[in-house]
Amino acid sequence: MSALPLLAGPPEAAAQEPYAPEKVTRAAYDQAASLLSRNVQGTVRNVEVVPHWIGDRDEFWYERDTDQGTEIVIVDAATGGKRPAFDQERLAEALSQATDTAHDPLDLGIVSLDFALDGGAGGAVVRTPTAAARCDLETYTCDALPGFATDPLQLAAPDRSVAAFARSPDVWLRDLEDGAERQLSRDGEEHFGYGALPGWSAKLQLLRQGLEGPLTGASWSPDSAKLLISRTDERKVGAYPTWTCCQPTAAPGRGRWRNGSP
Repeated sequence: MSALPLLAGPPEAAAQEPYAPEKVTRAAYDQAASLLSRNVQGTVRNVEVVPHWIGDRDEFWYERDTDQGTEIVIVDAATGGKRPAFDQERLAEALSQATDTAHDPLDLGIVSLDFALDGGAGGAVVRTPTAAARCDLETYTCDALPGFATDPLQLAAPDRSVAAFARSPDVWLRDLEDGAERQLSRDGEEHFGYGALPGWSAKLQLLRQGLEGPLTGASWSPDSAKLLISRTDERKVGAYPTWTCCQPTAAPGRGRWRNGSP
């Protein structure tokens, strides 16, 4: 009987060859780049429905993606029935005439649509990022409302009496008639504020511009009496160093911002 060696060197034929990947072609690179998140955003339509309730009615409206653009649909919550909220081409034309601002019927970009302000009697106050108007949805005529201009950094109450906005860790109210301000919350903390935008690149861009940012996760009750608002606790989230450079209006510099990670 012969003994076998416990360890044996590999034969020459089994020696591993150096790793030599194939050359990546430009076509393969472009195909991979086409799947980056920024290139696939918007390819899936109607992922979620954001309901906007209409006064005390059992109906809400929402914006729906289509092959051509977006459409505004009203849903009867009791029956599940759906119908177009209005003729978008006629409304876009009426808004354009009233506000001297062109509006695309397939992309109205409606920020808010307040049927309740007109009692639902065939009218609504329509606000877009650039204009606001009170519109008759039977005759399709609109009157511009300069005082209803939309400020993206504040959230106006449905009755347009006040608007909520962020200031440091707390939420404040601004009277939309005389501009008076009052503090609504007083227990906000650094990195645990009301309606604070969580730490990510978009927030960093706002901070560079000296802006607090819009309220996040905030919503008014239909009667304008209550404000529902979220708080994001980032007190134990790690702070990441940043380096700012190549800004046309700012000198290079270091900073720190918080960003959640798995």
